[in-house]
Amino acid sequence: MARGAHDDPGTGNADSDAPQVQAMVALPPMSSDSRHEVLVARARERGFARVADLAAELGVSGMTIRRDLDLLESRGLVKRVRGGVVAGHGTSGGATSEFAEVDAAAETQARHIGVLVPDLGFYAGDRGPGVAQAPDARYYFQQVLAGARAELERAGVRARLMFSPMPERLDSAASGVIQAHERRLVDELLTSGASGLLFSPNGTDGSMDDYLEWLSALPIPVVLMERELAADSIAPKISSVRTAHEVGVRMAVTHLYEQGHRRILVLRHLQSQTAESIHQGWLRVAAALDLDHGLTLAVSDLADWPAEATVDAFLREQLERGVTAMLCHNDNNAFMVLRRLQAMGLHVPRDVSLISYDDDFAELFDPPMTAVAPPRQYVGRLAARLLADRFDGLPVGAAHVRVEPGLVLRQSVGRAPSSV
Repeated sequence: MARGAHDDPGTGNADSDAPQVQAMVALPPMSSDSRHEVLVARARERGFARVADLAAELGVSGMTIRRDLDLLESRGLVKRVRGGVVAGHGTSGGATSEFAEVDAAAETQARHIGVLVPDLGFYAGDRGPGVAQAPDARYYFQQVLAGARAELERAGVRARLMFSPMPERLDSAASGVIQAHERRLVDELLTSGASGLLFSPNGTDGSMDDYLEWLSALPIPVVLMERELAADSIAPKISSVRTAHEVGVRMAVTHLYEQGHRRILVLRHLQSQTAESIHQGWLRVAAALDLDHGLTLAVSDLADWPAEATVDAFLREQLERGVTAMLCHNDNNAFMVLRRLQAMGLHVPRDVSLISYDDDFAELFDPPMTAVAPPRQYVGRLAARLLADRFDGLPVGAAHVRVEPGLVLRQSVGRAPSSV
């Protein structure tokens, strides 16, 4: 029962000094037809309207809104997408003419994100000093993109794709060129109306410090793919998903150790955050297994790699040091090591055991090569899902996910020669 404006709850007497309170009168519930008019209008006005916002505005449950939207979608008046609704494309199925045909551009403007990843094999324009194509990166990020695309399609989100150049060597000059190029591309994505960004920064040798201030100042949420910020970074709009490369290295080295190998070398690819994670993983497992942690280097430290003479000199030096097994990042480098060992008259795995890190095409080698297989498509799917959750208005902070890779056993690992 509504309380009168001057009823004293303690005595039941009027109190002229009490604050004036308007009588509470229950309003009749809005009819379903009226709700439908409001829902269609909001979808047209906003381009994308969230279920939670519509339920709050109309004073009904989210379930009621979803049922209404299902009905309106069947009439062609709206289109359901994850977490909400966008305007439909006209009337159908007996819909009344009071709902005008909507602008087809509203849907594409509603849920649009930018995607920026390393060059997949083509690039238009001046690359700048020290910048070149890197074919070995193409397949890796194609798989990441395939996973992201599948999730974005499921969520009803449109994406615009951009590519950043790959460096031959990531010195300070090349890093500056790449980062400046990435900023221009992100500005272009923002201008086109992107309301979120999936990003794999390319101009870093491990640290993301150069990116933190810039990305934090962007007006849209960002999800990093196969990259992450420092653990103590404060960046509420920046999430990340990457492979737990440290775990992959531990899997591979432990497998070699169990086969009796004690002189194990880790060959890293170009300077990158991934290569640095592999290096840190090696240092940890080497310490745990009491291995020589100094048996590691990056191909960027070897002049003219992968020239045959350079690879042969490298292999002779490692064999003289007693190395019996190698973990090679990535498949291209593993293939070159395999071919040159065979050219030197050595047998894999009888003389030297090899494991590749990436598993792009290691199963096609002769012999088929054991490999660490990062879950690339799953990384892309999770990254896209985190961004879609932001669109849905879920009350979540930044999330940072590491996904463990697998170790695929094939025919390139055997017992260490001294233990056979």
